[in-house]
Amino acid sequence: MEVPEWIRNEILAFVDYVVPGGPGEVWLTGSRAKGEARPDSDWDVVAFTEDARSAPEDLFKSNQTSRKKIDGGCIELVIAHPNHWNDPRCYMMECRKSGVRLR
Repeated sequence: MEVPEWIRNEILAFVDYVVPGGPGEVWLTGSRAKGEARPDSDWDVVAFTEDARSAPEDLFKSNQTSRKKIDGGCIELVIAHPNHWNDPRCYMMECRKSGVRLR
């Protein structure tokens, strides 16, 4: 899936505002990445930073949601440690399978 530049810029601006110290990799996942989104679907985004806690149980403890909607949906941000990339749960499995790298 190709993410329009203006949408990529909006997502990355939100991520850079929220994530302390600035993230490393940023990935779009979920229905938007798979091209299966409805007009009101959210934008599922994972930002990896060394500043996040790395324990498996910490993966979804720092979620953030944008107030601003982009092309019909809010940004649902998961802040993850790079160690979470290999997490076996569905969310990260789906990101590895069909995610779109934004940065």
